[in-house]
Amino acid sequence: MKSYTTWMQYQEEMKEMESISIPRHVICEEPRTIELHGFCDASEAAYSACLFIQSLNRSGEAVARLLCARSKIAPLKRVTLPRLELCGALLLIKLGETVRLSIKFDCIQYWSDSTITLAWINHQLTKLQTFVANRVATIQRTARCSMVACRSKDNPADVISRGVTP
Repeated sequence: MKSYTTWMQYQEEMKEMESISIPRHVICEEPRTIELHGFCDASEAAYSACLFIQSLNRSGEAVARLLCARSKIAPLKRVTLPRLELCGALLLIKLGETVRLSIKFDCIQYWSDSTITLAWINHQLTKLQTFVANRVATIQRTARCSMVACRSKDNPADVISRGVTP
């Protein structure tokens, strides 16, 4: 009976999807600057990354829009939350690299709410465990910009990793 209730709830929530509108034009008309901002997050269920483009037009108006997002389900084998956060950071870096190939950005900034992940990324590889060192090495080799801290409540990737109804 529970699966029937879940299915009925899902059908009701799908009706709400009609009210969601996502603009497809992510850069403003005649942009003066174009910035890429990426966010990553993790929960015990999943880890995620999302990219936003912020463009500033000639009159100084800023437009920030979601460009893309990606998530992965956490492995069945139990992994600590800091390691999942690191996997989210790696996912963000890879997602950012694919976007960088097609657009020239004036500024690129990546954000994480995990202080442990940020410390690992700025740490010497020789002092890290293999799982962490392998991912940090890829991030350090790939990222051509910095990753800085943001507050959890300001992290839009949080919605992706924890899930949300329409």
